[in-house]
Amino acid sequence: MRHTERLAVQVLPMLLAIVVLISSAPAQIPDKFTNLQVLPKDISQKELVGIMRNYAGDLGVRCGFCHVGGDPNTLVGVNFPSDDSDKKKTARLMLRMVQAINQDHLAKLGKKPAAQITCVTCHRGLSEPRAIDVVVGEAIKKDGTEAAIALYRKLRADNYGNGKYDFSDIPLNQLGESLLETDKIKEATAVLELDAELNPKSEWGRYLLGIAHGANGEKGKARADFKKVLEMNPKNTGAQKHLGDLDKTK
Repeated sequence: MRHTERLAVQVLPMLLAIVVLISSAPAQIPDKFTNLQVLPKDISQKELVGIMRNYAGDLGVRCGFCHVGGDPNTLVGVNFPSDDSDKKKTARLMLRMVQAINQDHLAKLGKKPAAQITCVTCHRGLSEPRAIDVVVGEAIKKDGTEAAIALYRKLRADNYGNGKYDFSDIPLNQLGESLLETDKIKEATAVLELDAELNPKSEWGRYLLGIAHGANGEKGKARADFKKVLEMNPKNTGAQKHLGDLDKTK
């Protein structure tokens, strides 16, 4: 499936959900609000609905993620003032954090227009913002390397192009390097081989893979890795040194 077609398949359900929300929300949301603790207490219904819709879109969720009771799809019977949801309490803390960053910190940079962050700055459509290298690293510890690599491939197939995760070479390189530093050579090799497959032009990734192959006793593969690095950048002195050391041990 082409990227544009895949993106349309991903976006269409969200658009339909927003249409349902727009058509049903005004009939179910009260005109006056009794438990606003962060937003202005005199905010209009229209403004509040717009803000809430933005929050939901930034996290890729619906109203029922924070609000309890009733039908989260039609909003019939939803108890908006209730504080029974821990997620709603967390959301308030996050809103205060965003306000503090924008008003107390970014505003002091003196840039015009002033730099601002929103929920999407971190969440990017995820209810729990987590970097892909963290997700895969935890999966390696819990389920093993093979399962973690399979998880990465699935997340990439399901989310490539939607901005939820960084599928460039950088997270895989960082994870591979951290695994090397903790002597998890086989795990590092698997991660960096995946990076070489998906990001063949990554000079740093191929360099790290050469180190991993060398540490794993695969000198022929390591030699090929460092030669590939030098094809990409003949001035890479690290690759030159490693290749020279390998040639001495033939």
